[in-house]
Amino acid sequence: MLRGSWLRLTFITGLLATVTYLFVQSTALDPAQHLGTLQTMNALNRIDAELNRNVLLARNGLLLNYDPLNRAVADLYRQLERLPFGKDAATAKGFPDEIGRQFEAVRAAVARKDELVERFKSGNALLRNSWAYFTDRSYALGRRDAARPGSDEIAAAIGALSSAMLRILEDPVGETRQAANVHLDRLAEVAAPADLTSSLESVMRHGRLILNLSPDLDRTLRELLTTPAGPLIDTLRNAYLEYHHRLERNAENHRILLYGLSVLLLIYLVYLFYRLQAGARALSGVNEGLIRQIAERKHAEREARVLHTELAHVHRLSTMGEMATGLAHELNQPLAAITSYAQGCVQRLRAKKAKPEEMLDTMDKIAAEAKRAGGIIRRVRSFARKDNPRLALIDANAAIRETADLLGAEAHRRGVAIKLNLANPLPMVMADTIQVQQTVLNLMRNGIEAMDETVPAPPQLTIRTSKNGSDAILVTVEDNGHGIPPETLEHIFDPFFTTKESGLGLGLPICRSIVEAHGGRLWATCDAGNGTVFKFTLPIDEEGHDVNI
Repeated sequence: MLRGSWLRLTFITGLLATVTYLFVQSTALDPAQHLGTLQTMNALNRIDAELNRNVLLARNGLLLNYDPLNRAVADLYRQLERLPFGKDAATAKGFPDEIGRQFEAVRAAVARKDELVERFKSGNALLRNSWAYFTDRSYALGRRDAARPGSDEIAAAIGALSSAMLRILEDPVGETRQAANVHLDRLAEVAAPADLTSSLESVMRHGRLILNLSPDLDRTLRELLTTPAGPLIDTLRNAYLEYHHRLERNAENHRILLYGLSVLLLIYLVYLFYRLQAGARALSGVNEGLIRQIAERKHAEREARVLHTELAHVHRLSTMGEMATGLAHELNQPLAAITSYAQGCVQRLRAKKAKPEEMLDTMDKIAAEAKRAGGIIRRVRSFARKDNPRLALIDANAAIRETADLLGAEAHRRGVAIKLNLANPLPMVMADTIQVQQTVLNLMRNGIEAMDETVPAPPQLTIRTSKNGSDAILVTVEDNGHGIPPETLEHIFDPFFTTKESGLGLGLPICRSIVEAHGGRLWATCDAGNGTVFKFTLPIDEEGHDVNI
């Protein structure tokens, strides 16, 4: 039977793999990508032609600035990035190597055009400025006062040079260049007045600069116009269309095979349907056994929750035992004050010196101290009592304040300042007050014990509350002790793991269980040398939904 199951599994796996392969091959074409690729290559041809036209306009002075050239080059690069053939494109590996090589040739041609455009812009700008200066200064020198000595000779030389330089625009090499050089040499031999020497030298310098720049600029222009970006793009398009036609034929063949295999798969699925019906009847008996097992598991979970409640109560009693000295000291203060006030009243009454208003003030103080002692006893009794968890909408800030009051004496004895930074207002949470206080108390005591006399800053324990998003509140307990080593931080929530000599290693695991039972999360972070931060969240639940604790 096992062999038959393996054969059926192998058959099904092979059939599904074949169907999947045929389906992928028959739908390998992406019409949107195909259309986009063709449009991109057409755009490349159009932009290349537009770039050549703008270069010619710029050379003839019909373009006011070079922005159209810059935009055309940027558009070429942008269109290249849209093609799926490049080495960096995610789809490039699906195309033949020949298409990749042709694409790289197009990209190299575009890069060469970019380089030539930059060279053309700099050369054309310099040539244009030189022509402007040469024309302006030549015209100014030609119109000098004819009565001045040498003016006729200068005007004639300037006129001949200007005529020769104008022919440079049509033919920057050959005889026109030689003629212009001859006229520049003659102008250098003219005896000019001292006030014209500087201007003549500037005209000659710019004239020679024009003669040097014009041939290079024309060569750059010819190379720019003949760089074969357009033909390379056409070659790339033809190779891509041929590849696409092959894919279409291949996809059509795979679709025919897929239709035939789908019929076979449908027949096999009908066979499996009847087999599954028989198996379903057999499973119905198994489900009854599973239902019994689930009931037994729920019963075990209920017993585990009861044991967890007992353990939490024992831990609270242990904590109160550890805090007994501080609580006794805190109770001793109001009791001592009551004794002192009462003895004072007795002495005044015996001496018959008591005034009613003074006695009333003293009695108010005795009542206040008695109320203070009663509050301490009430908080201790409430914290230590053994009750089943009771869920209610509670004010987390009020619970934290009571816990801080309970720890006030111990913190004062150890020289630790407790700072409360509680958000107001803070949403109500559905929780058990005693268990929330037990969590906060354990985290606060750990923080107080983590700070000793070697702490560089004054020991301070900070408790903060705030909203954590829209569905929870966040409680933070932060000390400025020495922190917890990273290797220890990983295990602090493990049961029976402790760093204290007399600890049991159950406090933090119980706290995490309480928080997680309320639907929250407890974690710790530590910055070496700057203390430890414990944080836990409690979900906001104003509708009073049940929490499994």
